[in-house]
Amino acid sequence: KIILGPPFLGNRNADLFSYLPQGLEVNGQYVFQLGQDEYFVMGDNRPQSYDSRSWGPLEKSFIVGVVRLRFWPPNEFSSFSYES
Repeated sequence: KIILGPPFLGNRNADLFSYLPQGLEVNGQYVFQLGQDEYFVMGDNRPQSYDSRSWGPLEKSFIVGVVRLRFWPPNEFSSFSYES
């Protein structure tokens, strides 16, 4: 659930905006009920991203890669490994 600000996961505030520039407004109201194998994805360029806010949930079958490195924010740079 996203209402004029940070998204919520269940009833918890999901802090996905702390690294955005001060004063950047991210407006809109989006309420989605995700299915078993569905994901809500958002681009990091919030005002210009074409993402789940535009086309809805993404089915797991369309996810073809994994995260290997996290570059942003710089103080949280990290790498990830996965067992196949």
